[in-house]
Amino acid sequence: MTDARATEKSAEEYAQEWVKQLIRREMGAREISYKELCERLSVLNVDINEHALRNKVARGTFSAAFFVYLLEAMEVKAVYPDYISQELYRHKLKERGIEPLGKPRADQAYLDEDEMRHIVQETTKDFLKSEFGPLLGKK
Repeated sequence: MTDARATEKSAEEYAQEWVKQLIRREMGAREISYKELCERLSVLNVDINEHALRNKVARGTFSAAFFVYLLEAMEVKAVYPDYISQELYRHKLKERGIEPLGKPRADQAYLDEDEMRHIVQETTKDFLKSEFGPLLGKK
């Protein structure tokens, strides 16, 4: 008889899988090869060869700082948590008698983020226009 815990993925394994998927998805979306990503990382003073980078991404085990460098090198503007499999988390919540957030509550967070992003963009535009508009001959 097999121990159920031995076959169940740990939270760390889920996190590693999420990181791998995210990096590969972003590389694919931007058509960035491992070789190009190494070159882009070198601009950020992160020296790594293609083979080592492939291994790090395949394992999904690296520091948060390296993860941020990867995102910066790929010019990722936002990371959305819909990449994350919520399966393990929801299971653990139920084990503790905690109900997962309902869809309306979870979706509201996205609406709030979109609204906040819009406010920040508009504020930034207004600031740039007021500060640099006169230099460009615009009001």
